Amino acid sequence: MKPKIHVILVILIGSYSCRKEERVESRIEGYDIILNIGQSNTHYGDEGPFSVPKVHSDIKQLGRFGENDMEIIAANEPLQHHSQLENSVGFATTFAELYRQEYLQDNRQLLIIPCGQAGSGFQDNKWSIGGYLYTDAFRRVEHIYQFADKSKLVAILWHQGENDIGNESYEQDLDDFIEAIRTQLNNKTVPFILGGMVPHWVNQSADRKTIQSIIKDTPNRMTNTGYADPTYPFVIEKEIKDQNAIHYDGAGLIELGRRYFKSYQNIIN
Repeated sequence: MKPKIHVILVILIGSYSCRKEERVESRIEGYDIILNIGQSNTHYGDEGPFSVPKVHSDIKQLGRFGENDMEIIAANEPLQHHSQLENSVGFATTFAELYRQEYLQDNRQLLIIPCGQAGSGFQDNKWSIGGYLYTDAFRRVEHIYQFADKSKLVAILWHQGENDIGNESYEQDLDDFIEAIRTQLNNKTVPFILGGMVPHWVNQSADRKTIQSIIKDTPNRMTNTGYADPTYPFVIEKEIKDQNAIHYDGAGLIELGRRYFKSYQNIIN
């Protein structure tokens, strides 16, 4: 008789666990969406000593590859951007954890939609209005709106500019992009945060400084936009500055994520 009792107990425990999981999932009314877009510095932090941020179970991502495409999965680094780099980290998970602690309500989950691609911009038309990356980002947010209609877009995190050095129409391209994607996503006031490029790399060229100044000045041109400043309260830099100088290292992107969040708070408070 003892083996039979043991089997019955396992079945009951398993049944209880399933019911508990169903209750947890049923409390979710919708997702707070973070759209993470731009080029490689959204997610290419793979150098230097850093610890990958621990991602809370209430933080998810929209998958992209294979059977995970358009599926809500765990937000493990590296996130499923268009391009991927093994053993790397971006700034979105740091931002998401700070948002979870401060603003996420008990009946909601936080969803990162990763859409970065290395070497992309306006000059190659990938982020131009109607371009491939623009359309993909819009389509993925719309998918969540349809899947969970109480979801809301709470932030757009953008890091781009390196691929547009020398683009004389960059300011107009950027402003048109911000206005268009907000309009198309039916949220004209969603906070849009831009991050500054690697200071050491920028300082080597007048053209790079020009693009950086346009990015930094965006809050003076566009409402509800913010700037994650890589020079304040201290300069984010690597130990070997000229090694892969265009990219932040892992620790740098984690720190930048904190500055994205601070900029976000400055907008909404």
